[in-house]
Amino acid sequence: MFVTLSSVIGDTTATKPRSSALAIEDTLVHVSYFHDANSIAILALPATCASAEQMQEHIDEIVTVIRLQYGSLSRAFRDQETCENVDRLFDLFFSATLTDCKAPRKEVFAHSLPCAAWLPLPTNIQARTDSVLSELESANFGDMSEAFYESQRLFTFVGSCLFYRGHLLASHLPKQHFLNVFLFCRHYQLLRLTSTECVGQLVVWRE
Repeated sequence: MFVTLSSVIGDTTATKPRSSALAIEDTLVHVSYFHDANSIAILALPATCASAEQMQEHIDEIVTVIRLQYGSLSRAFRDQETCENVDRLFDLFFSATLTDCKAPRKEVFAHSLPCAAWLPLPTNIQARTDSVLSELESANFGDMSEAFYESQRLFTFVGSCLFYRGHLLASHLPKQHFLNVFLFCRHYQLLRLTSTECVGQLVVWRE
């Protein structure tokens, strides 16, 4: 129905719809659309869980994460394995969003902001933190140095960032790279996880 509606509106107005609303058993539901080449992503939530503006932010963020992992919407649904991974992403999203509907308004507001929560540090500690990140990015120590393997590394660091208990302490990443990392961590609930649990090590690798 929503795909047909999007197509009809596009043919009639020569513009692609971004949002619509409908009532289901007296409950207002917001629907958001994202067009990617010949593919379309559709997201719907009760108005009690998200406003029309928040729905636009939600779908933009989810599509950003999917594109980061698979390159495009169409590639994300090519085979069973990637479909299962996307299902997991949406399962986490809906679980967190529907839980937030029952949470205090201040907590929901903080989780829905399209930016990272930043924890300001004293100047000397901030300088030390930035120094540690710079040292990591140089990768010129221990078994990470080129001298250790006597060969040139096959990769370079674009930058790095540091979160503590869900709060950003420092970032040396370009804006778009940081946004990708932040949204990936947010929608896979890694920021919430690290705010309540100790995580020893987690490696996510994509080429």
